[in-house]
Amino acid sequence: MTRYEMKRFDVASASTAELIRLVAEIEALNGASLSGPIEETLLVAAMAELDARLQPKKHSGSVG
Repeated sequence: MTRYEMKRFDVASASTAELIRLVAEIEALNGASLSGPIEETLLVAAMAELDARLQPKKHSGSVG
């Protein structure tokens, strides 16, 4: 993914698989010391979105 594509990436509408691929790609850039603020910002947003999606859903109201 290019930096231009990263700037335009919509974390909220991406599938979970897309987010995982994105995180892996950015982590690879980090390992090669090729990442910058765009990648870091997107990495934080993607990881936060994944975390939110993986949290157990809380039910409101009482059951029964």
